[in-house]
Amino acid sequence: MSAYAELSARSNFSFLVATADPERLVATAAERGYAAIAVCDECSFAGVVRAQQGWKALPAEARPRLILGTRLVLEEGDELVLLAADR
Repeated sequence: MSAYAELSARSNFSFLVATADPERLVATAAERGYAAIAVCDECSFAGVVRAQQGWKALPAEARPRLILGTRLVLEEGDELVLLAADR
């Protein structure tokens, strides 16, 4: 497993921005040996349930750490990525 972690991956629940489904994001992170992946859809946690289902389907030894988060787009155009520290 590498030390790389993707900390702001958007799934297809971020409409018109991303095309990968959450399960595929997690599977790709595992295939590439990522230490962690954060699924951060725009202004919601919409993809986290499917991301967790995809994570649970992986062999335990291949699972990257799954971090749940969201990306907030402010009126001024700034973006904030918020990651959950725990449940």
